[in-house]
Amino acid sequence: MNGILLTSSRSAYWVAIMIVGSVLALGYRRLLRGRPGPSPTALIPIATVVIVWVHWSGVSMGSWVAGATAGFSVPFLVLMANATKVAFGERGFLGRRDLRDLGRVGLVLGLLLYPAALGWGSWDPYALGWNSPLLVWLVAGWTLHLLRQGSRTGWILTAALGFWLLESLWGAGQGLGDSRNLWWYLVDPFLVLVSIPLAFLRVPSETPSSPQA
Repeated sequence: MNGILLTSSRSAYWVAIMIVGSVLALGYRRLLRGRPGPSPTALIPIATVVIVWVHWSGVSMGSWVAGATAGFSVPFLVLMANATKVAFGERGFLGRRDLRDLGRVGLVLGLLLYPAALGWGSWDPYALGWNSPLLVWLVAGWTLHLLRQGSRTGWILTAALGFWLLESLWGAGQGLGDSRNLWWYLVDPFLVLVSIPLAFLRVPSETPSSPQA
């Protein structure tokens, strides 16, 4: 992902920070075992940044993640942020319904994109992210539907479309072609993997969308 605002390297560093922070927060809370103690938000963020940026065998953890992946989509970054918030013992900003909706989005987009990437079929849906407004209209329509339903997933897709639009306008002047492919901002392999269980979350119809504890 050769963007400007959301590059592969930046998204990888954010994911590394959230993973390390979540592990440290969960470990700290388990160590306390319900006893009173300082909030994990006091020192853990500092320790997390140090761990992610310190070079181990000449390579920092953030650089290793950046080198091992092609970058992360906006929905996956939001999912990671929600999980990190919960790991710190706070209420997540995504409810079960939001998570289910996001799981369905990730699963559908993954099924559209990745089978062709594995060589199944002669049609290349990745090209839709470059040259065709069809993908934009489909995603925009789905986004409006989710927003009307009151799902926060609609706002997540709005953010993905917003990043794509900004990168397209900005990146075009910088000669960054990859920044104009909408798929980069919508889906990635990790999102598809976590979307499989999320897409089948059971949500009582009478329960409104509310953040998770």
